[in-house]
Amino acid sequence: MLNNLNIIFAEKTLNSKKLNNKLLIGIQAVSFPTKDFRDWPIKYFLDLCQQIAHEEPNVHFLIYGGPSPEEKIKLIGEREGIDIIKIFDII
Repeated sequence: MLNNLNIIFAEKTLNSKKLNNKLLIGIQAVSFPTKDFRDWPIKYFLDLCQQIAHEEPNVHFLIYGGPSPEEKIKLIGEREGIDIIKIFDII
């Protein structure tokens, strides 16, 4: 259950990033470094994000993960038409 501080933080973050009226979709793009064999190929994430963005232009993707998978996450954000924010950059 979220407490008031969590709710205030979330509202301020959404407002500051102008995400209040967007469809938000969270993506866990990587697993633990020792379990990376379970990771979905980055191309699949890119294709999925593009298909969703094509159907729903008001979408914004929230990419979850730590600093170690930066390269994979960067690839998702570089694809044209995909609006992302990396969660670990805002918390």
